[in-house]
Amino acid sequence: MDFICRGMESGRFAVGEYLPAISLLSTMAGVSSVTMSKAQVILKNRGILSGLRGQKTRVANRPPAPEPLENAEASHPQSAVPSSRQETHERIFRQMRRDILDGVYKPGSLLPLAKQLKTRYRAAGITIRKALALLHDEELVAPQRRHYAVARLSTADSGPRIGVLIQQYSLDAYDLGAATPHNHLSEIELQAATIPVSISVAGFDWQAGQWTMKQPCSVLPQDAAVRADMAGYIAAVSSPAEDYHDLCARLALVKKPVSVLDFDGGWMPLSPRNQLYAVFPVGVSSVPGKKVANFLLSLGHHHTAFFSVFHKSRWSRMRYEGVRDAYADAGYPDGPQLFWRSQDDWQVPAEVSPQPGLPNLSTTPAAYDLLRNRIQMGLYLQPLFEQAIAMPAITAWVTANDAIAVCALEFLRVRGVDVPGRISLISFDDSVSAMTRRITSYNFNLPGIVSAAFRHVLRSNHQTQAPRSRTVEIPGTIVERETSGRARTQTGER
Repeated sequence: MDFICRGMESGRFAVGEYLPAISLLSTMAGVSSVTMSKAQVILKNRGILSGLRGQKTRVANRPPAPEPLENAEASHPQSAVPSSRQETHERIFRQMRRDILDGVYKPGSLLPLAKQLKTRYRAAGITIRKALALLHDEELVAPQRRHYAVARLSTADSGPRIGVLIQQYSLDAYDLGAATPHNHLSEIELQAATIPVSISVAGFDWQAGQWTMKQPCSVLPQDAAVRADMAGYIAAVSSPAEDYHDLCARLALVKKPVSVLDFDGGWMPLSPRNQLYAVFPVGVSSVPGKKVANFLLSLGHHHTAFFSVFHKSRWSRMRYEGVRDAYADAGYPDGPQLFWRSQDDWQVPAEVSPQPGLPNLSTTPAAYDLLRNRIQMGLYLQPLFEQAIAMPAITAWVTANDAIAVCALEFLRVRGVDVPGRISLISFDDSVSAMTRRITSYNFNLPGIVSAAFRHVLRSNHQTQAPRSRTVEIPGTIVERETSGRARTQTGER
């Protein structure tokens, strides 16, 4: 009852609208369907809800009050009737939320494009965007490139249950709504809703020199006992397997299929004999680099530069090695010119001035951490960019990720270099930064990787003989935008 009343006070359940189905509402409140049914009966008797047995339940045209419920009108007279001055985007938001909760838009599915939403809800584009922002705040939708996707609404107990193991800092950032380079938890939730399966999420952290599960943890057993309700596990890792000794040891006790989302590269289980492991690299193999190199070669770029400030990390080295090997196979053994500096000492004094036209680090407010970090990275990369621009034979720049590509694009534009006429620019990650700046970038196909990880867990449960541990490479694709084009010939023509 308190859950429904608080929802009415916050506007989540608006006066005159239908409540979600009993099964969904009980999951949202964390109670059983029987408990939720009893609560609705009491609230109907008090006039707060309306609707006959077997029909949809509507929020009545009177507000709830905290204590006692009979004094509702005195406590919240403003909420009895929807305001005639209600903002249009809030009205659209309520309509879209009701459509999501009523199943018009299924969990995990993509919402129509903005143009179609404008027609369906008879609203302007800016109104639709404001409504989507409110839906995003309530975690009912998640951004997916040109679309919004309907997020998982619950982890109902129906169907197989899969344990999801993820680093605690990623879990905390996700709970706070922070942007991450690989929003893998969001993708896991969307895929789980689409299949559908239930998931139980647990975080692990670095403690006393070992990665350990955060306590209490209901996903993995403490001893050799097997969780009978778990079909298997998906683990998102960003360090070598030996760093996860405790985690691997506990997984070995379970003897159920495990899909590893490898954000480090070269991940191999410590005890593969007792485990159905499948490792899915996420942008940490040489394959993306080879595809990028072949794409540039097809455009006539025979001399390229590769930039990184993360080259001590395996994922950066693997991307470079992929580009290098593809150029060697094509008859260019010198490969790309490597420009890198160690990220261990990339702090730049604030008084160092960037190129004219670029922001000055000393005048950037400290609160703008992301902007300051980008400026600092640009300053740190500036000498490398200067060296490369002095080499006229180089016609393409490849950067280890989109963050470096943004700095490179700013540098080239300030220097008056035609992109892509003089220099083509391409990167990896296909992040929001690349999309907004129209940078050609390699998309790792995270939806395909996560989907394959789920399939491994579910199919392995039905196999009579356990397959060997294996690495599964899911191909991505290059998203061409405005920073890539054909190389100039010696006469200056493209």
